[in-house]
Amino acid sequence: MVGKGEEYWLYPEMEFCSCPGFYFGKINGKKECYHLESAKLAEKENKTEIIKFSDDEYGDFLSGLISDL
Repeated sequence: MVGKGEEYWLYPEMEFCSCPGFYFGKINGKKECYHLESAKLAEKENKTEIIKFSDDEYGDFLSGLISDL
């Protein structure tokens, strides 16, 4: 999910988002963050863009995710 200032990794099928709101929401009993809600709505309305990576790009992708933590 690309937002105004941040990017987060979403896995809607697993009910996961890498944003702080998801983490702290789970601690407090919330089911999902607004990123997951928005992603599910966008998918339902066919407004999503899926980006696929080749195996060669996977290492750089993971490094980028880790550096954002």
